[in-house]
Amino acid sequence: AENEWRERQEALNRIAYAKGEKNYEQYTLRMQDIAIEYHRKQLEHTDLTATERLGIEANYYEALKKKQEQENGFAEEAIETAKAQEKERYNSLLAIEKQRYIDGAISLEEYQAAKELAELEHLRKMTQIFEVGSAEYLQANARYQDRLIADQQKRQREAEAAEKAHQQELARLKKEYFGNSPAENRALYDADIANLKIVYDAEILAAG
Repeated sequence: AENEWRERQEALNRIAYAKGEKNYEQYTLRMQDIAIEYHRKQLEHTDLTATERLGIEANYYEALKKKQEQENGFAEEAIETAKAQEKERYNSLLAIEKQRYIDGAISLEEYQAAKELAELEHLRKMTQIFEVGSAEYLQANARYQDRLIADQQKRQREAEAAEKAHQQELARLKKEYFGNSPAENRALYDADIANLKIVYDAEILAAG
């Protein structure tokens, strides 16, 4: 039951992000909360073996610790190490995505999307390294907020374009089946509407 719950919650979260209803920060925090709640639900089972329970507890407390660290920031002595590690992680990820594009494994559109998402996550992690209110935090957070807004607005525009195309296709279908009998029109129209909704939902999920 918890597996279905997690899949549904994560899918709803991805759709909300893809449509621009949530920004990247809200999307990420929700994913963390889903993971924590998922592991908590797993621990409610009374038929777990000792090994299974130990593994789930480890995942649960690791998820909690990760969220707490992100909320509280790093200790002063660990900031420089954290900055260096994050920059290395970010640059390595960019290099991997660039090579995938060069190799033809992904399209230019997919490459650009991967870079944008990587930048958002990088800026998010940088805001978590510094103490809230410090000059470094304010600078990093300003950049992050700018990218959050730009990313959300882009997704909203894409969702609006998809909805417009969806409505245009609906209008076309109504016109196309106008010459049939009412019963035939309804049967053909309902079938195409169902197929169109499947395609539309798939496009929204893919955009996330």
